[in-house]
Amino acid sequence: MKKVQRMRGELHPCRTMIFLPVLLIVLVIALGPYLVLGTQARVVFHDHLDANFAWAVVLAREGQIFASATDIVAPILGGLERQFLGSQWELYYWIFHLLPPFSALVASEALTRTIAFAGAYQLMRWDILGRSDDKSDAKFTFMIAAGAGAFALLPFWLPGGTTVAGLPLFLWAVFRLRAWQCDAWVLVSSTLCVLLFVFYGSFVLSGIFVLFLLGFLVLFDLLARKKYEAVRLFCVLTVASSLFIAKERWLVALMISERPTSREEFTHRTYGSDKLFETFRTSFLDGQYHADPGTAWPMFSAVAVALLIASVLAVKGSWQDVRRPVKWLFVGLFATGLTALFYALFRWEGFADLPLPGKLSSFNFGRFHWLQPGLWFVSFAAALAIISLGTRSTSIYSGSKPIIRQAGVMLATALCLVQIGINIIALPVYGGSKRALPYEQFLASQQFVEIRQDLAGYTETPKLALLGAHPAIAQYNGFETLGGYVQLYPLDQKHRLREVFRAELDASNKLKRYFDGWGNRAYVFNADLEKCVGNCFADRAPDQIRIRIDVKSLRAEGVTHVLSVSEIANPGKLTLLNAYSSPEGQRGWRFFLYELQ
Repeated sequence: MKKVQRMRGELHPCRTMIFLPVLLIVLVIALGPYLVLGTQARVVFHDHLDANFAWAVVLAREGQIFASATDIVAPILGGLERQFLGSQWELYYWIFHLLPPFSALVASEALTRTIAFAGAYQLMRWDILGRSDDKSDAKFTFMIAAGAGAFALLPFWLPGGTTVAGLPLFLWAVFRLRAWQCDAWVLVSSTLCVLLFVFYGSFVLSGIFVLFLLGFLVLFDLLARKKYEAVRLFCVLTVASSLFIAKERWLVALMISERPTSREEFTHRTYGSDKLFETFRTSFLDGQYHADPGTAWPMFSAVAVALLIASVLAVKGSWQDVRRPVKWLFVGLFATGLTALFYALFRWEGFADLPLPGKLSSFNFGRFHWLQPGLWFVSFAAALAIISLGTRSTSIYSGSKPIIRQAGVMLATALCLVQIGINIIALPVYGGSKRALPYEQFLASQQFVEIRQDLAGYTETPKLALLGAHPAIAQYNGFETLGGYVQLYPLDQKHRLREVFRAELDASNKLKRYFDGWGNRAYVFNADLEKCVGNCFADRAPDQIRIRIDVKSLRAEGVTHVLSVSEIANPGKLTLLNAYSSPEGQRGWRFFLYELQ
């Protein structure tokens, strides 16, 4: 009987029996605490609940996800134009449009980890390992699934979606399109993967750098490989770039317009030449902190063992057995080193002195290191493939005992499982982050119910200025705020906000550098709270503070009430209405509500 040839990328039924259960285990590990504990589960608040999450909740609640560019989103930053809060084509926003906030958070995590697992599995199975479809090879399939699980359980930055988690899937789709043989299924499925990367990822964090590297791959194919492969890749590059520009058209318009934005005063923190190597080393080994498990010695061990095996095979002239994964290993290590070097040079004071035209000077070129988690996975996967295949080579082993012949794949699987354990410990839901708190506790829903009740009798719509707490907390609970945490906003709005707390910045050089040189956290600052800024929880906030803010400027900005984490020693024209504490035994907030006279 004629053997049926399976399409490249199609899962064999035997492999499906491993792929799906391991994916289910990954999802149970990642989502289990949410399903069991509900809103008492720990969630990262840094760059998540205090920023993108709050934007999504506000836009969904106000019905402004699909608003026009110049529509004002009242709750954020005292009123911010819609175009400064990301594209309406963000899949992350659509999830919040369809589901309640906590359910949307869980759904986005499930989607992100599914994408990470599927992409890592397919890339390792078909491109890095490159083994034939042999249904009896269950040990290899489980090792591949374990390697994919190690990547899928990294502590990803959830609002980023495919920014990091989708890199393997995008790379796998690109290589399928590069080798396309007029197969309709390959074209459709790969195109969907590209669309998913574009519409669920960030252009400025990783998209632009992925396209940059894709351009180099086009050039390489044009010079060293088949011309038609270069043409196909150029088509992928053109389509992906066009989609990103269409999706982020507001951002692109702002960057090429003459309208000044807050990033034009952005000052990059730089280091001297003596710190250059240390910055490179830290970036190379630790990678991007939004997907850093804290330690990765199993991954480094796998790379070291793989290099040793590859060296032995090269000396004995048998390295053809591992030729494909060796190429992937060196490409992964080289690319990771290159991104780390670029990050170090960007932080070097010599780079800061280079004259860059226009708004290009405010662009963060150091974000190349957002690619590092994906590149390290490529190196890890290639190392696992070398260990698994290399130990089967007769140049290393000439015996016939199956248990010894399988030692390589068993070692590779063990390293994957150890790395999975390390990654699980690093997950915020299991206490792996100091910047995580129970969802309900951080967002202070119970306290804001009381605050809303106390403000129910006011005819004027309450607008809060928060001292020592993230404005996103009040935004989530339905209040308008003066401050906010956004990546980009008008420069005149930054200057106007600065007038409110100018005296506070004059009293604190730390806060002055923080706001004037960066300013994405446009909070109503207080010099007595400089050590904790927006994280002044009840156990960190002082009992009393003195304020230096201009109350008249606050009133001019429409602020009706001040919500402080500490009692104000010199209230002046502020009248204390009530105090609110988090439930006993919780590390939450303590609030004092003041009314402006």
